[in-house]
Amino acid sequence: MLLNIIKTFGVALAIFLSTILHISIAYILPHPFSFLNVIFFMILTFLLVFNRGFVVWLTFFTHFIIELYIVSTPFGVILFASTMSILFAFWLYKNILTNHAWYVGVVLSIITLAFYRTLYILSLLILILVSKELVIDWVSLLISFLWEILFTSLVVGLVYTFLLLAWPSINKKSSGVGSFRLILPKK
Repeated sequence: MLLNIIKTFGVALAIFLSTILHISIAYILPHPFSFLNVIFFMILTFLLVFNRGFVVWLTFFTHFIIELYIVSTPFGVILFASTMSILFAFWLYKNILTNHAWYVGVVLSIITLAFYRTLYILSLLILILVSKELVIDWVSLLISFLWEILFTSLVVGLVYTFLLLAWPSINKKSSGVGSFRLILPKK
């Protein structure tokens, strides 16, 4: 009983801290680095390390809190796109990308963020059809999406590589077989 209360408090604290970090990162880092999506970084790292479906609920509640503070997009667009993309990432990681190497983290984050932003754009297009008042600068939106995919995937890959090197049981725990090998080109 007490362990469940502690776990629930820890999850609530993680949601709160990741939300605070995500909101404040745009003001802390300089221009191109401010596009790092901290929430996706933390959730994808959690998925890569622990390989649990709880990550979908974590995404839902974290982005629900984000939706309460975002005024630039209509309510529900970010929540729908993020939850569906993490659900897709969880399925992809369980069934397709079963190798648990460092580059899988990079590929998974690129695919997940591309799917997230595709759902985001599709949701905005549906809202534009319904409401003619929504005006979007598509060029700057695409540029910001590309920066976000670049920096978030890079950070996920670096952190996951560090975690695999520092904590080798991650690879055995998540896949059941194998160990981490850093593949370097031969000279």
